[in-house]
Amino acid sequence: MNDAPSPASIESSTDGLIDRLRYRWFYRVRVKGSDHIPRVHGALLVSNHVSEIDPLLVRRAIRRALGRRAADRVAFLRPDENDSAGVERALAAARQQIENGRLVCLFAEGTIARGAKLLRFTRALERIVGGLKLPIVPLTIDRPWGSIERRDQGTLRWKWPRRFPYQVTVCFGEPLPPTSSAFRVRRAVQELQARVFDRRKRRGETLPIKFIRTARRFPFRQAMKDHTGRALTFLQALAGSLLLRKLLARRVGENSFVGVLLPPSNAGALTNVALALLGKVAVNLNYSLANDVFERCLKKAGIRTIVTSKIFLRKLGWDDRPEYVAIEDLLREAGVLAKPGAFLAAVLLPAVLLRRLWCAEQDPSAPAAVLFSSGSTGDPKGIVLSHHNVLSNVQSIAQVFQLEPFDRVVGVLPFFHAFGYTVTLWFPLITGQGALYAPDPRDGKSVARLVREEGGTLLVGPPTFFQIWMRQVDPDDFRRLRYALTGAEKLKPALAREFRSRFGVTLLEGYGATELSPVVSINTFDLVDDGGVEVGHKEGSLGHPLPGVTVKVVALDGETELDSGQEGMLCVKGPNVMIGYLNDPDGTADVMRDGWYVTGDVGKIDEDGFIEITDRLSRFSKIGGEMVPHVKIESELQEILSVVIFGVTAIADDLKGERLVVVHSPLPRDWTPARLCEGLRQRGLPNLWVPRPTSFIEVDEVPVLATGKTDLRMLKEIAHHGGATARPRTDTNPRRDGSETC
Repeated sequence: MNDAPSPASIESSTDGLIDRLRYRWFYRVRVKGSDHIPRVHGALLVSNHVSEIDPLLVRRAIRRALGRRAADRVAFLRPDENDSAGVERALAAARQQIENGRLVCLFAEGTIARGAKLLRFTRALERIVGGLKLPIVPLTIDRPWGSIERRDQGTLRWKWPRRFPYQVTVCFGEPLPPTSSAFRVRRAVQELQARVFDRRKRRGETLPIKFIRTARRFPFRQAMKDHTGRALTFLQALAGSLLLRKLLARRVGENSFVGVLLPPSNAGALTNVALALLGKVAVNLNYSLANDVFERCLKKAGIRTIVTSKIFLRKLGWDDRPEYVAIEDLLREAGVLAKPGAFLAAVLLPAVLLRRLWCAEQDPSAPAAVLFSSGSTGDPKGIVLSHHNVLSNVQSIAQVFQLEPFDRVVGVLPFFHAFGYTVTLWFPLITGQGALYAPDPRDGKSVARLVREEGGTLLVGPPTFFQIWMRQVDPDDFRRLRYALTGAEKLKPALAREFRSRFGVTLLEGYGATELSPVVSINTFDLVDDGGVEVGHKEGSLGHPLPGVTVKVVALDGETELDSGQEGMLCVKGPNVMIGYLNDPDGTADVMRDGWYVTGDVGKIDEDGFIEITDRLSRFSKIGGEMVPHVKIESELQEILSVVIFGVTAIADDLKGERLVVVHSPLPRDWTPARLCEGLRQRGLPNLWVPRPTSFIEVDEVPVLATGKTDLRMLKEIAHHGGATARPRTDTNPRRDGSETC
């Protein structure tokens, strides 16, 4: 069989001997949704395209579902839009085949995807079935990218499979009407991918089990290193987490939820692993919250035990309390044999026995963590994430970037931040990359040292932190950096250009939410090979959805799904969607619709699948009856004057309902609010969107949360008081960054 159909013809050849042997020896195909394949009449099957063996897999799936005779009715088409004459002939032939009762499988991306993303679908499918009364059946092929033959970063590679025989899933979706657009069919295939990805969940596949496997696979590879200079191999990290598990078991009792009050560090990472081994739900507490909000978080989660460090508490300036369990005390209480016993267990026990004796049996759907939202727009909500939520996000990220063994993740985000919890805590522990922890993200010199001296290659942070680092770090300090990922706030184009010019590194902007474990989409580098260029990055966009995640846009006033380029509410579905809000079924129901999480973000998806966020519903003002977007105004101000940080909010106004207020860091000497307002008008903003010159408030620093996001509540306080509160708020629990840790 010719596994790569010609772009200028439609092929229906049979399997050869080598194909049959290759299929029988190396692959096991699981078929889902076969009842959606027409038994009698013709149909257009539309599939993603990830490997050279895709036609073989589809044919075999149909043969298994419907028998050999049905499989012989399948023809394959992969149009190349550069060959217009050949495509016209192939499309005409495909249409004729369908009318004659045959099945035609269209690889609508037109080429084998070089990366993990789903490419733009050709509109040729609309021409094939246009005017016919026969269905379009979406299908997805899952996992050939990990088989013996796949494209890896643009290159066809042969490798030993991760399992033998290697399991691949072919899943057919519900038939779509022949009037469906290519964009709508692509979304249906993407939703199938999310469904299949979710079905990868297997009993026993939990975060600690995955960590044990990685530690046994790479025992002597560095797992973590923090500001203390102490480096731990994966074997040492496993032994340390087993020791902490044993010590904590005596103190946490039957409580399901256990608080963790530690900065990003070896101690913080090992504590999270130890609690996971115990089967407890880790609640990494936000030490930058106001005291009353912090107490409400404890009450909502029913926390009676908080694992912390006396050194860290002193740095925060917090008093002791009965709930605190200090790691220093735990280690002093450990018996003489506790440490060598944990180390011997990590080294000598078979993995199966280690899991049974030291790891609580849990379902992957069980809660693994509770992360409280930042509280930037109101009281924090407790977001409950399962093991499967976090694991699926880790696997999706790993599939997109496919890091090398020498890559190291620089962890500057606190573990109470969703990105910090998933990407800088569990991602390196499960993939074997290792992490380098810096407790104070505002200390650019410490971050630079981790990159320059410790080999950090992947740096994650919000744009605010990258802007700080750009002022503090020399260009040579980031010379070893390979990936710089940013999210949580909109990346200003001026910052992206300046960072690339200074360090030679492209800031790859992504999108996510705590409720989504957290990553939804990310820009990547373009992939280039002899077949052409696969665009992975588009300025101003938030990239493509991760594998297994699907995104749609619906109208703001209803459930109507919108087409490409139309602006509406973004909704997300996939295995990364949270279990729900802690003890808040009504709040959960408000944001969940038939498995879709309603993000509250307004945006659009273009024909190529890139996502763009235009604003949040919570960040609009209604002025004179018109909705005015704060983020758009901030972006335009940042374009005018990139060296200043701006935050836009609004206060009540008797005349127009609301009035815009701009809080900003100090302006250069030759700049005034009036000049900024004139600049906004010159950039084409409507007069209603331009703040008054008297509504600009200068502060020493625009308030931000410990996560790097703008503190919107503090922003509004400053606006209400006309700048009188333009200073960090103080209370019983002062805002600290945890610059020194245990």
